[in-house]
Amino acid sequence: MEQKVKLLTEKLATENQRPQGGEQQAGEIGKTRSELEAELAENKQIQARLRQQLEETQKQLEALKDNEIAQQSKLEAQTKELQAAQEPLEQKLKEPEGSVGRLRPNAAKRLNDWLLMLSNVVASWRPN
Repeated sequence: MEQKVKLLTEKLATENQRPQGGEQQAGEIGKTRSELEAELAENKQIQARLRQQLEETQKQLEALKDNEIAQQSKLEAQTKELQAAQEPLEQKLKEPEGSVGRLRPNAAKRLNDWLLMLSNVVASWRPN
């Protein structure tokens, strides 16, 4: 009889442990689930922030492209203006008696005068 009591006591202890083990597993599963839900919420926040940054970066890129197009148009217009202004000057250069042709001898004389003056200044600075 003592053995039966001992055996029944052991069975009862084993049966009592099973629900505790199940409760412990349920607690661990609940904890893991809470951790995963928190991680998911954090990932969603990060994803939303990254989407917003992407949108802002795309807007900045579009603004830069628009600015680049405007600058390119401005440069093209300036190039056309310069080319238009260059043609009459080239024609004047080709004319032997044109206004540019008359300036050349005068400019050469002024350059020679300036060089002479410069050499005099340099000579005056030289030690004796």
